Amino acid sequence: MKRIIAMFIIVSALSVIILSVLFVTSCGGGGGLSGTYYNDEFGYEMSYKFSGGKVTENLYNLPMSGTYKIDGDKITIKTTLLGISSEDTYTFEKVSDKVIIIDGIEYTKK
Repeated sequence: MKRIIAMFIIVSALSVIILSVLFVTSCGGGGGLSGTYYNDEFGYEMSYKFSGGKVTENLYNLPMSGTYKIDGDKITIKTTLLGISSEDTYTFEKVSDKVIIIDGIEYTKK
């Protein structure tokens, strides 16, 4: 009987751990952003489209797809363009559901 209880506790603990990991990864690594945020104050449109843990970055009319992770006041974006991968970390602030700031530039959700 003690073995059955011990196995139940172990299986329950592993289930909680697995569900926690799935929850965090499904939220973009803790980011939880969704939708497209725009900025055009520099004479050209820049945008970030977030969906789950994925991001499409459109800067200087070069769309790049990848993943993102938010950790406190930092956002790390991993992208690939023409087979070249990059990983960049920027300052990040979520002002509201409609406004974010990445590396000092304000983006508005439309």
